[in-house]
Amino acid sequence: MNIKSFLLKKKKTIISCVACFLIGGGLALTNNVSDQEINALQSKNSDITCQIAKKDEVLKADKIVLETSKKDLSEYENKKEAIDKAKADKLRKEQEAKEKAEREKAEKEAKAQAEKEAKAKARQESYSNSNSSNSKSADNTSNSDNKPIGAMVWRTRTGKKYHSTNHCGRTNSANATEITLKEAEAEGLTPCSKCY
Repeated sequence: MNIKSFLLKKKKTIISCVACFLIGGGLALTNNVSDQEINALQSKNSDITCQIAKKDEVLKADKIVLETSKKDLSEYENKKEAIDKAKADKLRKEQEAKEKAEREKAEKEAKAQAEKEAKAKARQESYSNSNSSNSKSADNTSNSDNKPIGAMVWRTRTGKKYHSTNHCGRTNSANATEITLKEAEAEGLTPCSKCY
């Protein structure tokens, strides 16, 4: 047999054997790494693993804090919204109550003014009627002081004198009140020297 033909026929087998030999030699060389190097690498690996574990724990704690903060923020926003709504409602109710009170006050003032005007008008009519009837009765009877009994007079604010008119001298007509002559005399008021 010819070596050349043998090699050509077994070419694949020979290449496989050479490759196995080279791979085996390479593995033997890599297995010759010292135990110190392996221990150093394992130590570094465990240190890195511990650092990763610690950072994972910190990350988990930060995630919990973040979730809690988000929840607290959401609750705060809800409370703030409720407080703002309550303040707006309170302000609106106060404004409505104020407007209602102002309307009621204006209505009462208008009603009081109308009643005051009606009373003043009634007093004036009563005064004029009593003056005319008193003048007729004074003509018929001889009254020594010539004062009608149902006559209306004006009491000053000081409450010392009474007047026949509300604008006598320095009398302030806004502060004078109209009363009957009998009431004025019962209160001990004296007649004005200018009016009477």
